[in-house]
Amino acid sequence: MKRILPLVMFAILTNIICSAETTAEWPHFTSSHKPWTRWWWHGNAVDSLEINRHLLEFSRVGIGGVEVTSIYGVRGQEHNTVPYLSDRYLALLDYTAQQAHNLGLGVDIPPGSGWRCGGFDVSIEDADTRVVIEKDTVGAGEIYQKSFAKMPQALMGFSGDNKKLDLIPFIADNLITWQPESGRWVVYSVTQKWSGAKVKRAAPGGEGYSFNPYSITSTKKMLRPFTAAFEKMDRKNIRCIFHDSFEYAGDWTEDFFSEFENRRGYDLRDYLPELTGIGALETIRRVKCDYRETVSDLVKEEFILPLQDWAHARGWLLRNQSHGSPANLLDLYSAVDIPETEIFRFDRDPCVLKFASSAAHIMGKPLVSAESFTWQDEHFTVTLDTMKRSADLLFSNGINHLFFHGTTFTPQQAEWPGWLFYASSQINSQNTIWTDLPAFNSYITHCQSLLQTSSPDNDVLIYWPVYDVWSDPEGLNKHLAIHHPQWISENPAGLVARQLTSMGISYDFVSDNQLKAARVQNDQIGFSQASYKTVIIPECEFLPLETLNTVLELANNGATIVIENQWPAKVPGLQEWQMRQKIVAETLVSLHPGDDGICLWGRGRIVYCKNLQRTFEMLNIKGEPLAGLAKLLWLRKKHASGYLYFLANHSDTRIEKWLTFARPFVSAAILDPLTGQTGSAKIRDDSLVYIQLDAGQSLFIKTYNDTVSAAAWSYWQTNGESVSLQGTWQIDFIRGGPELPPSYTQDKLQSWTRKTNPDYARFAGTARYAITFAAPDRESLHYKLDLGRIAESAHIVLNGQKIGTRFARPFTLNVELEPLANELEIYVTNLAANRIRDLDRRGVEWRIFYDINFVNIDYQQFDASPWPIRESGLLGPVTLTPLAKMEF
Repeated sequence: MKRILPLVMFAILTNIICSAETTAEWPHFTSSHKPWTRWWWHGNAVDSLEINRHLLEFSRVGIGGVEVTSIYGVRGQEHNTVPYLSDRYLALLDYTAQQAHNLGLGVDIPPGSGWRCGGFDVSIEDADTRVVIEKDTVGAGEIYQKSFAKMPQALMGFSGDNKKLDLIPFIADNLITWQPESGRWVVYSVTQKWSGAKVKRAAPGGEGYSFNPYSITSTKKMLRPFTAAFEKMDRKNIRCIFHDSFEYAGDWTEDFFSEFENRRGYDLRDYLPELTGIGALETIRRVKCDYRETVSDLVKEEFILPLQDWAHARGWLLRNQSHGSPANLLDLYSAVDIPETEIFRFDRDPCVLKFASSAAHIMGKPLVSAESFTWQDEHFTVTLDTMKRSADLLFSNGINHLFFHGTTFTPQQAEWPGWLFYASSQINSQNTIWTDLPAFNSYITHCQSLLQTSSPDNDVLIYWPVYDVWSDPEGLNKHLAIHHPQWISENPAGLVARQLTSMGISYDFVSDNQLKAARVQNDQIGFSQASYKTVIIPECEFLPLETLNTVLELANNGATIVIENQWPAKVPGLQEWQMRQKIVAETLVSLHPGDDGICLWGRGRIVYCKNLQRTFEMLNIKGEPLAGLAKLLWLRKKHASGYLYFLANHSDTRIEKWLTFARPFVSAAILDPLTGQTGSAKIRDDSLVYIQLDAGQSLFIKTYNDTVSAAAWSYWQTNGESVSLQGTWQIDFIRGGPELPPSYTQDKLQSWTRKTNPDYARFAGTARYAITFAAPDRESLHYKLDLGRIAESAHIVLNGQKIGTRFARPFTLNVELEPLANELEIYVTNLAANRIRDLDRRGVEWRIFYDINFVNIDYQQFDASPWPIRESGLLGPVTLTPLAKMEF
């Protein structure tokens, strides 16, 4: 019964996907369609009135839910601190969940404060543990002096004269071997010690040792206080338990030797030298691979699955960031209800993001989330335009559930800039970007509503050769961190992924275990909601015998298997590896290709690939021609009666042309996630859609297998020369601080920071730019209004009607003017950088937090005083270009 509620929730989501309407309309928006935010509670110094105020504000700006995370406190607020998991804290959390529910917001919570689970019942004996393997040499007469309680009789008095002695004895967890060249015993002793890891950025009351994620005993002790505490709450208003990225420093557990032997079939103590990197390279690689696979098993079986069972028993889901762990990330993402990745800056390797979405696609999980915008840029310099670029990157890689990182609880009376978190884009109401955040949230909501109500449609599975990663002879544990993605960017699978991307062929990564769940239907490799035309085995070194058999069984049942150059010749791991490798070699002999590079196998075929482009042409797997457009991000999915394309133009050039789409269709619609406008598109043949996509703009193209009934999309073309908007601008400062500068007029637009009064240079907030003008041509009333350069976002009012908000490129709108008199108001909001610079130049103490306090993007002391003054306001030039509807 413990899994019923989560499964019902997922069944509802799955039903939504399967029954998507065949119209050009947007889905009915739900809380999961909206962006959520991580909501930090500093020292839990919160109260019900302020909680309610924050939740109302979240709802107003279009946030769909919160993840409540307790962290360290604020200096001077000790009297308001509420100990983590105290009765007062639980009452406040319960109130938050209830009020959020009343407002239609969701709530997730982590099992702990800060991150790295632990504290409370986790003693140092149960804490995150590292193995220490020490090597010593002793003479025969010294052997008893090393505190070995029971010396095997065979060693008594042994002096090394018998060079044929074949004996590697154990004493406790120690290995003793004879070193004939030195005439001494070599003793490898194994101990374990606390890794030094504690709960990081803990809230008062939540401090303590980090638990051991490789031990079920430690996991149970970690969860025990939460089991008791959450019994005091009304749990129905909590959606998920959330576990942050894997940042545990340990690599061992007390029963590791027995766990290893049970799983790998031999005693690791036989190979302590190889585990430390001493011995034959081949053996070192195989032993370390087995060690790492065991660690991977333990993370999943001793921590993640028990945590998910614990959550399900309370009617909750588990949302988990698997990256950073030493486990097989695809298997770990697959194991949880909502896999979550994260993005720091825009230049992140997309392959990293694909691991979470690949697992979601293969396992049929409707939501795949991302911790978003953690370190987009330095504090107070992150623009909504930058955030949109990252959001587009996430969407184009299959992510459909964004979490802001994040928002701090700040009481209304706190002095600006309020309470802040050190690793954040400061998405809070104190920051000026909050002014136009509702428009960005609306953009995300429109995007995610379509992405969550459609199914994956990728062509190819790329086998991820994790055993190549695990067979690295260097180091011990292999933490697969998102910040250091060499484990995929330099892996054969990553190299293949980049080639397929350039060819316009969409893909998902697949693990050994996931392949076992695949079934062949109509020659497609299928899973619960996704099917693929082929799986490609990259030119890797290791492939398990079991995986070889799985792949051959898929081929036997009708699948097409692509082998890059040649089959991997090695099996991973140590136990009976020569026997397993011999079986592989014998099997591969029977897989000899013909002159065409194809080996028929049962109902399927194995294709040996020397050139990916030619191979996929031969297989008639067509790439999307969209991939030929520079810096066009794209994603293709399926809906109930056709296909869905997400397009984001990240180039500096407008795209206006007939675009070819690889999937045929009868009709198509265009949906604009910024404005919400929709309409039937102009099409040609069964593959061409006419697209107008400005630099920075995003659109959805929805294709149909039948004729869609919808109003026609409006295509516009220029109908004359652009005209600069001339006249005198009235500039009034309406919101912000530290003070509102005086109003002024301006004929030539320039940054307000160029005014000599220092109030302008330190101001952060919103100014109203107003001008009255006539239409340049009274015969033409439709124009493109181009705001030129905006620093940094604006909402626009024309003749008393709000006509849109622009927070990212393109800063343009199509408008209809009055012939003689038009009043244009542009409400421009700048960044908070100049104001924080002013505080630091005047020595105002606003960094008032415990623990790490507040650091810059390089984790050094934050100091904005040397920053240059950032340009602010409407910089223009503002132009009007006459438009006419296109005739086809």
